[in-house]
Amino acid sequence: IQKYESALAHDPNNYPITLNLAVTYDNMANPHDVAGNDSTRPANAEELQQKAAGYYKKAIDLKPDDYAANFNLAIMYYNDAVKFGKQANSLGSSPAEQHKADSLIKIQNQLLDNALPYLEKAYQLLDAKDKLTNNELIAYKSTLTGLKQLYARKNELDKSNEMKTKL
Repeated sequence: IQKYESALAHDPNNYPITLNLAVTYDNMANPHDVAGNDSTRPANAEELQQKAAGYYKKAIDLKPDDYAANFNLAIMYYNDAVKFGKQANSLGSSPAEQHKADSLIKIQNQLLDNALPYLEKAYQLLDAKDKLTNNELIAYKSTLTGLKQLYARKNELDKSNEMKTKL
């Protein structure tokens, strides 16, 4: 991180360094084990995630026509929303638990709303390409899946079905 931040201090418009710094903060906030499963988040995960989001947004400003920062920021928000949804679904039916579930669902919905424009931008950028690399194809499929689910959740079934057809 120090090397990336030092490099950005000397070259603040360096897209690859900005994107790599965002990904590094994102990975620190949302660690995974060797098998790719979620690991315990650090105590400062929220702070790390805010830094990741800031650097993703800066990368998007630097290179708005590159899908990577849009896709990664969307996935960060989307994955957070999934965690809040799982927490809400694990609660019981008592009034106190339902009140907590309602609060968690509100947070989940806000995170999904945050993810949507970045997923849509990643989709536009990837869909416009004549040929996709393997990494781009993986991102494209994930983008279509995410959009299909988000549109269905928002009851925009025509858009959801369009994404399903593309998948």
